[in-house]
Amino acid sequence: MKPHAEKNLASGIDWAYSAALGRLPSKEESEAGIDYLTKRGARDGKLDKALQEYALVLFSLNEFIYVE
Repeated sequence: MKPHAEKNLASGIDWAYSAALGRLPSKEESEAGIDYLTKRGARDGKLDKALQEYALVLFSLNEFIYVE
């Protein structure tokens, strides 16, 4: 993956976490997201589908479902 593409994915992941959870992802969460989107988007050749699936993952996190 090209360095600028990874930076764009990281920015998108930051935005998604901020929108869904009201916070930025940890370094580990960001790296896992980049890894998932890279592998899933490359395998299918469709990054849009991978992003939709990633959004569903965020919405299924306990942090999103339960209020502390």
